[in-house]
Amino acid sequence: MIFELTLFASFTLYHLIIGVCLLLLLSALFRLVKISAEVQSWLWATAFVIATIAPFATFASIPEAVPTQPAIAMEQTVSLPRGGDRDAAPGTALRPIIVQDSQPGDHQPQWHVPGEFVFEFTAVFYLFMAVWALGSVRRAWQVCRSGWQTRHLRASANPLRAGSRLTSLSPFPLLESAAINTPMAIGLVSPVIVIPSSLAARFSHKQLAPVILHELAHIERSDLWVGLFQETLAIVFWWSPVMRILNHRIHIARELACDMRAASRLASGKQYAQSLL
Repeated sequence: MIFELTLFASFTLYHLIIGVCLLLLLSALFRLVKISAEVQSWLWATAFVIATIAPFATFASIPEAVPTQPAIAMEQTVSLPRGGDRDAAPGTALRPIIVQDSQPGDHQPQWHVPGEFVFEFTAVFYLFMAVWALGSVRRAWQVCRSGWQTRHLRASANPLRAGSRLTSLSPFPLLESAAINTPMAIGLVSPVIVIPSSLAARFSHKQLAPVILHELAHIERSDLWVGLFQETLAIVFWWSPVMRILNHRIHIARELACDMRAASRLASGKQYAQSLL
């Protein structure tokens, strides 16, 4: 079991080191170079993927020790004649020798948590694994519940009352619902845009247009699929401070990118700024 715990500890360590390095690298890059929010959002998303996928390489980089039987070879020896008989021919004989069979990678250093350290803190690792598993089950339940609530929201939403004037802005259905407080785009295969009923009643057609364009940008950028991918990986990495920071950076850059897309489609950026107020 020490091997499995070593693998687990190395997996966790790889994730944290890779994630911190990517955070520092991108943070420094964005300070030195002016990069659009659109590109920033995808760079943060790429860092998210690398920090979650790359640690799985530990499963291949730490070979499990497999005991092997030593191989027996025969070595030829030469015995010289004794005494003064120098004309006698030397004799030959065979004697067995033990040859240690080496496995591929035996002489290649592997970077992983030392087994001695894992053995010393076995109880701590077992406790962390138990908490990790319970947290993953809880997170998986939250993701499933969120999916069910989304399906219920779409089924209960009504067509937007002012939608006839706004259909030219979006090729996707426009709905409204009293069950939400903020506009959102939902649906992976057949996306729709849902506006809060209170917002639809209070805002004019001109004020709703930037809101719809913002949600449309989320659909066009495939943010719904990326968000699902983030939530799925969060089931495993729910405990990670690195993932929380990366998710926060992705969210900020994503919202700014959608704001820029929506503002670019309006005749005046002032109109979009007023909708944010």
